[in-house]
Amino acid sequence: MMNLSYLTIFCMVGIFASSKPALAQEESIRQIKPSTVADADSGADAGQPAAVPLPSPTPVRPTIAQASLNVSESSEEEDALHLSLEDLFNIKITVASKEEESVSEAPSVVSVFTREDIRRLGVRTVQQLLNFVPGFQANPDESDHFLSIDVRGRSTSSAEAVLVMIDGQRVNDLYFGSPAFSHGLLTENIEQIEIIRGPGSALYGANAFLAVIDIKTNRSRSDVTVGAGNMSRRYGAINLAKSLGEFKLASFVKLYSDEGDSYPNTTDPAGKTVTERDPAKTMDGTLSAEYRGAYFRTRFSERQFGGVNCCSDYGLANKYGVTQTTGQIGYRGAPTGDVDLEVRGAYQRDDYFGLWPDTHQPPGSLAITGFGWNAWSLSPSADLQWRVFASRSLKATLMAGGSYARNQLDYFSAFGSKDPATGDDLGGIYRVESPQFGDPYRVRIRQISAGYLQSKVDLASHLTVTVGSRYDWYSDFGESINPRAAAVWATPWKSFVKITYGHAFRAPQIFEVGLSRPSGLKPEKVQTVEVSYVQQIFGVAEVTADCFQQKLENLIDYDAEGLAVNVGHFATQGLELEIKTNDVHGARLMGSFTHLIREAGDPGITPRDFGSVAVNYGWKRLNLNLSSTFHGYSMQRANDVFAGGAPIFYEKDAYAFLNARLQVEFADGAHVFGSVQDLFDDGRYQPAGLSPTHFARGRTFLLGLSADL
Repeated sequence: MMNLSYLTIFCMVGIFASSKPALAQEESIRQIKPSTVADADSGADAGQPAAVPLPSPTPVRPTIAQASLNVSESSEEEDALHLSLEDLFNIKITVASKEEESVSEAPSVVSVFTREDIRRLGVRTVQQLLNFVPGFQANPDESDHFLSIDVRGRSTSSAEAVLVMIDGQRVNDLYFGSPAFSHGLLTENIEQIEIIRGPGSALYGANAFLAVIDIKTNRSRSDVTVGAGNMSRRYGAINLAKSLGEFKLASFVKLYSDEGDSYPNTTDPAGKTVTERDPAKTMDGTLSAEYRGAYFRTRFSERQFGGVNCCSDYGLANKYGVTQTTGQIGYRGAPTGDVDLEVRGAYQRDDYFGLWPDTHQPPGSLAITGFGWNAWSLSPSADLQWRVFASRSLKATLMAGGSYARNQLDYFSAFGSKDPATGDDLGGIYRVESPQFGDPYRVRIRQISAGYLQSKVDLASHLTVTVGSRYDWYSDFGESINPRAAAVWATPWKSFVKITYGHAFRAPQIFEVGLSRPSGLKPEKVQTVEVSYVQQIFGVAEVTADCFQQKLENLIDYDAEGLAVNVGHFATQGLELEIKTNDVHGARLMGSFTHLIREAGDPGITPRDFGSVAVNYGWKRLNLNLSSTFHGYSMQRANDVFAGGAPIFYEKDAYAFLNARLQVEFADGAHVFGSVQDLFDDGRYQPAGLSPTHFARGRTFLLGLSADL
């Protein structure tokens, strides 16, 4: 395995060799003021990009309360189509250290997508968007209901190694640990998405293993969108926001349904050849209220799927549904001028029920089996930020926080029978409590206590050092300690250098604990070292290069008996590249590329090379976007992990998806649009030898109308 020092030297030499100091910018960083939108518009000739100065080295960091509100409030005032390069690449985020800072100065490797980025790309779900993030791969097909995500060479069955938060609240389900978007989290009410590429357990605990995704929802904009497409796809979404003095109220509702794609020559459990579909229905709703630092937010989502799916054989009863309800109530404020405090309570409930046929029964009596769970979590927490010292050349802040969570799971099985010829119920469907997963107490109750401490010091406005650690205690497996450290240097060449170290863990999910041996499971662990370089080029583009090495231990997989066990270690190294440009004669470019270096013996489920590119062109009231995600040669694991036995792999050739979106604004704040996903119908590709029950939708198109209210 390549030594990290050689990889680091290689990356840094290549990056510095390609960068040149800005000849026209000889002043030191602290002498230059940031540009404004007005300066950029008035100071450049038509068709030419404005000269962009460096960011202010001593930004005034707002309170926690201000940081959490700035994203949604400022987005209403600034249209990203007209932002200068400086504004575009210094968008404020909070995911990296729980305080507001620019992407460049954040002590983590972060990718950010604004509402305008999402609209231009034409993506409808978060999983489609993730394919444009360096190091990430996600199936862009929204019919693949249980989605796995590959992050930096590590692929898991339920994407449980990625923590997802919506407005700061974790929304991974309480049984599988799957992120909310594995059931099609939609983008119509998203204001900004902030993604840490790397570990985040030092702040966020379990599931913040390979990445953290924080989704900021709209709380200041009112609009409506309707659309329809092939497969009888139809949807409607509405955002409503109202301010009455200091009281702010916002809501969002979306309904979606389709009849699914058509899959001919499908064999059902009775042996007949039929044409089957994979219909889907979804509903989403949110409500939030804020008044003088106090806030309340609640969210509900429901997903119903039928027919064929990604995980099971086709059958007369192949259907399942999942719902999630979350709520937050809290207060943000500043008891003193140097202290900011946030306290909150969070609630989450997950419900799942699924049915499928048991093909091992004799003809004439097709047995129906299934299972479900009802899980809930209640968690109080608090964060405190103290500005210990602040001057022109030195600033130090200290942040501390703690939380407690109690998770409870009620698991059950369902049995019944159907007539294979007619599909009529013969014995009905009934529910029974299932003790099959061992000790009920270990499976159904989990308590978690945690606390963290973080210090951030700005030295001479050029160097920022962040150190911190978090302690987590779990009632079913014990404790985990996860430190982090980072240094960020603002160079004189309109660039930033970041060196980061992080340690993270993934707690065994409740279903894994239930399938484990009496000796139990250890949490998965990862150590990651990263060297990142961010360079602005001629006031037109920004390029980020990131070299990383991660070592994973205590990986959880399944043995020949289908039981969850710790199977050993895994390591990857790699290079990630990302580029974003400003408007140049109406055109804008966004792209990413990832190259992985793996240990010998790795089956290569994740390609060594993959990436994305998107080109956007705007002219008057017309906007056109072409985007593509590409994946190199890899292997595909074919057998069901629960079936036991040695893994079976098939070769999967390189492939690419091409997407297009055209938008025309016919009135101020109103536009029509059309989008096509998988233009060349490559989504149906399956390696030779895979079961024909691994269905995938191909080309889809959508026409719609959106208007501000």
